[in-house]
Amino acid sequence: MMWMIGVVVFTLVSSAPGGERSAGLDPLLKLKLLKGRWGSEAGLGKAGSAESITVIASGQFSAEALVERGARVRWQRGDLAILTVEPGLLEEVAGTPGLLYLEAGVKSRPVADVSIPDVGGIAARNASGLAGRGVLIGIIDSGIDWRHQDFITPEGESRIRAILDLSEPGDYYGGTLITAAQIKAALTAGTELPTHDYSGHGTHVAGIAAGDGSSGAGLGSYAGMAPEAGLVIVKASRDPFVSEFSSEDQMIAIGFIDSVAAAAGMPCIINLSFGTTFGAHDGTAAVERYIDALSGPGRIFVAAAGNEADKKHHALVNPSSGTAGISFTIPAYTPAAGSGNDYLLLDGWYDGGSQAAVTLITPADETIGPVGYGRYYSGNTRSGEVNIWNGFYESGEEIVSGPNPFNGDRECIIEINDGAGTAPAAGEWKLRFSGSSERLDMWIASETMPVTFSTGSSGQTTLTIPASAKNIIAVGAYTTKESWVNIDGENLTLDTKGTIKIGDVTEFSGAGPTRDGRTKPELTAPGRIIGSSFSSEADPLSSYSVFASSNGSYPNAFILPDGVHGLSLGTSMAAPHVSGAIALLMEKYPDLSASAARQVLIRTARSISGTSKANQWGYGKLNAAALVSVNPDSLPEEEEGTLFLPYPNPFIISTTIPYPVPSADGNEKEPEILVYNILGERVPARLFRQSASFGRGAVVWYGRTIWEKRVAAGVYFVVFVYENRRVVRKICLLQG
Repeated sequence: MMWMIGVVVFTLVSSAPGGERSAGLDPLLKLKLLKGRWGSEAGLGKAGSAESITVIASGQFSAEALVERGARVRWQRGDLAILTVEPGLLEEVAGTPGLLYLEAGVKSRPVADVSIPDVGGIAARNASGLAGRGVLIGIIDSGIDWRHQDFITPEGESRIRAILDLSEPGDYYGGTLITAAQIKAALTAGTELPTHDYSGHGTHVAGIAAGDGSSGAGLGSYAGMAPEAGLVIVKASRDPFVSEFSSEDQMIAIGFIDSVAAAAGMPCIINLSFGTTFGAHDGTAAVERYIDALSGPGRIFVAAAGNEADKKHHALVNPSSGTAGISFTIPAYTPAAGSGNDYLLLDGWYDGGSQAAVTLITPADETIGPVGYGRYYSGNTRSGEVNIWNGFYESGEEIVSGPNPFNGDRECIIEINDGAGTAPAAGEWKLRFSGSSERLDMWIASETMPVTFSTGSSGQTTLTIPASAKNIIAVGAYTTKESWVNIDGENLTLDTKGTIKIGDVTEFSGAGPTRDGRTKPELTAPGRIIGSSFSSEADPLSSYSVFASSNGSYPNAFILPDGVHGLSLGTSMAAPHVSGAIALLMEKYPDLSASAARQVLIRTARSISGTSKANQWGYGKLNAAALVSVNPDSLPEEEEGTLFLPYPNPFIISTTIPYPVPSADGNEKEPEILVYNILGERVPARLFRQSASFGRGAVVWYGRTIWEKRVAAGVYFVVFVYENRRVVRKICLLQG
């Protein structure tokens, strides 16, 4: 039986006072506003009231103007801010002059031993004498076991410079700050500190990057890559047990680590062993834009590529071929009232120059849609509550459909839940897309059921966010171990069903390219059965612990014989190998830039099967021994210009065009900036120059001349003229 359910269009935001255009609200935030969903599940969750919500603001605005309209400014850096707003004041805040966009935060999850010698870590240290001295490694994760001997020098001094624990209520961005002096005093007196790592993930990651392996029976057996580097730790979860890090807290954590490094006058690598599938996967998420802005000499970011390659959580279709179909399967399960175990969120993106309509067919043959571009559907079905948002609304005197302001593309989100008391039906759900777009990507962005795409599934573009940031080094995982002896003396082997062998890329390692076509990850490092520091609070019998065993016959399967080190797997474990390797190089070259680090890693990587690059391998395997022998200053400028890609590109509203400056401090002569059309004619473009920092500057162009006249759609070339060279960036304006 077929049911056609009507489409409902909602007006979400009003025009600003005086007829000014209000800021756009991203679809997730609009869905929150419409449905009153302020829970934790991917920023949504069950319906409920909230005194205030947290949003991320983008644009050229003043904090004072935001406060006047009822917002509380918790954090601000450049054109980004984190706000706390009462839901009823959201429209008022959206009308703040200069505010471009408001978006909901989304949560990310965490995605030594033989691995260290395999990547040449020991050889690198022995040959060079490098150990990461004078370098900080920032770890944003589940916390750290600050008492662990792997992070304490032979003199009894902790190498942890500071800990920010956001799960412990306090005065520092709602969390608790613990200083090096407090750690020293607690170690001396044997007292407690208000910070914990119940998961063990953060301790394990920190050990791979910078543990010295001094604890346990086999001294040095589990030393990390840079055993004398300093550490800055942020426990970025607001829940002491659950390792979920909201995007706004990620930004707070990054800013905190940067400030500690700046105060100490030390170079810093920031390790991000977590990710989310919610977003455009093209480097335009708020946290990715912040990372790109902060990257530069002495500030390098490394991210895990994610563990999504084999999960069937990404689909790719071509709607322009007719009607493209995607199917996903909800398994049989037992709904439990109030448990949140019956929730699904899908996030789709397609080309900004096209439009697509979406139709959803439930297992009961109910047909929802087609929901055209710029339309929103909400309704209860026999198969659960369904919400479909197809498009982005800009506010103003009239509702106008338009693209995302940061990439020029269009977004479609689909939510299925039991909000009306009817649980999502088990079985096959079908999505049908029609329109002019040649590519539509969709991700299972959040689920509390083991949902997978059954048709349309693609293993490409499965890396997680923020690994798709333009200035970040993304790391995939390969296998270096499959058998071990645990603390109970049991000989154990990981069952990979014979498909994955030592030396192979892991089946789960997130793959590129990014949705905008960049090669990611940059390289791979060991990420399966990695031995490293074990948090004493990570009870292997607890479901919160990364050392928990799924086999009840071997509860201590992943605890090593010395009792203070454990085993874990994932690209989370691969990333700190690279972070530690970069720390070795930065001991010699403290002003190493993100671009130079990327080039050295790529050029020294061990190639795979003679290929120059691949979606899962990147450019090859980490080779730390070769890495530390290279002088980064001798390398030519990065061929792909990753650090200086215009974004968004193509664009409709505005584009930011980065360019290199002659010196890191930006004090030397800036280039002349010229704009030409595709015919080679000079365009008198009005460009807004941003302040230069970290060896790069930027201009913003709104597609207008100096007389404020909109130029025609088409291809343009921005030329930066230096004394001895020219740098050209090609951009495309979609609508004149």
